[in-house]
Amino acid sequence: MHISVPLRAAAVVVILGAVGCATEREPVNRVQPNALEKSFFVGEDLQSSEDDPEFYTASTVIDVPYGARHGLFSGLAGGLTRVKWEISEDALIARKTYEHINDTDGRGARTSNNGIVVAAFPIESHFDIRRDYNPSTGEELNVIEENDTDAPWYEREFMRVDWSQNLITSSLSWDPLAFDNMLGANYDVEALAYYVEDPNHPDAPVFDGEAGYLDITQRLFVTPATINVLGTEYPTCFWNGAWVRGGDYHTGVCEPTELTLRMSFKRVPEPGDPEYTDYLPRHYDGARMDAFGAFYVERKGYDAQYGVVDDRWYRFLQRFNLWEQSTTDIACATRETYAAGLDPNRDEDRNGTDDECEEAEPGSQCNVFRQRCTIPYALRVPKPVAWHQHRESDNDLLFRSTKHAVEEWDTATRLAVCRDFARLVERTSSTPKNART
Repeated sequence: MHISVPLRAAAVVVILGAVGCATEREPVNRVQPNALEKSFFVGEDLQSSEDDPEFYTASTVIDVPYGARHGLFSGLAGGLTRVKWEISEDALIARKTYEHINDTDGRGARTSNNGIVVAAFPIESHFDIRRDYNPSTGEELNVIEENDTDAPWYEREFMRVDWSQNLITSSLSWDPLAFDNMLGANYDVEALAYYVEDPNHPDAPVFDGEAGYLDITQRLFVTPATINVLGTEYPTCFWNGAWVRGGDYHTGVCEPTELTLRMSFKRVPEPGDPEYTDYLPRHYDGARMDAFGAFYVERKGYDAQYGVVDDRWYRFLQRFNLWEQSTTDIACATRETYAAGLDPNRDEDRNGTDDECEEAEPGSQCNVFRQRCTIPYALRVPKPVAWHQHRESDNDLLFRSTKHAVEEWDTATRLAVCRDFARLVERTSSTPKNART
């Protein structure tokens, strides 16, 4: 193409002007999506387990097709578990942070990371994120990339995980399907490679580094097992629906079912964090259970001479924490107390305050599980308990009976708090300082 002289001159002026005002361009970023910082999972020191954070985790079935005859339903959940992460070259592993039975083998202690494995996900790559450079001169280039060569894999700060499948399918205490199947649900489970890239999809993974939260959604293929009836193999779900339950097979689907499972992980808050709560465990013995039953979690203790022993067998109530703060900094139930054979909850002067907690406010009790003296109920500040709805819920569609149940429980809880305050004032020699009504 022919360019006239004036145009050529103008082009030279533009080029010279651009050279004179040149600024560094934005670097070219070649880092692909889903790069995860390892420090989120194992703390800043990637080689030590001493600073590894703990995570609460739960696994919940969130979607089951209508009519599935496999004993499965939306909302079926495994047990709430505490884990720490381990990063190996090939897998991201979630391990329990406590023994299955207390005082057995020490596995899962806070100072180590060798607890029972509940989940594992393949790691696709380990890398650092840095500027590319000229290998001959070391001069950095204007390109940011994933570097997987300059440092050994265990020193690289980032990784990419394949969240589409959990390699562990036998965790009875965490995986609701494994536990359900153990109880005789009679179905076979096959993990499907399911991972959503679209961030706007409801099944897309959620990573919130600041809040310490992540969740992953997976899909599983559930196939009914078979049972032999008079020489013929039938799917167990068909037998249950067609005969045992009076011929309701027409309302169910005895077919292989695809269901959706969500695994959630939330970092355990440390003291000083806004979300930290000093929840007080409450042991409910058999007499209390007979008088007023409740949902509970069992913890068992082991003695090398006798095996599992009754005095280390606890039923901890499952309840919400109503208080902003429940304990003081005053220690109790120490080794010295037990070495002397003393009851940490003794009250020899019968003034309503445990003897080991006399330095606290009147009415303080020793919580032997936290080994701290409590703040009397009258001095505690209540906090709201949040209930969360499904993203598609509509308040106007809530059943009237559900609204009534919420109001009744709210009223009962408020009355219980007020009565605890009244009883405390009655049994102590003086009204606690700064009492709140």
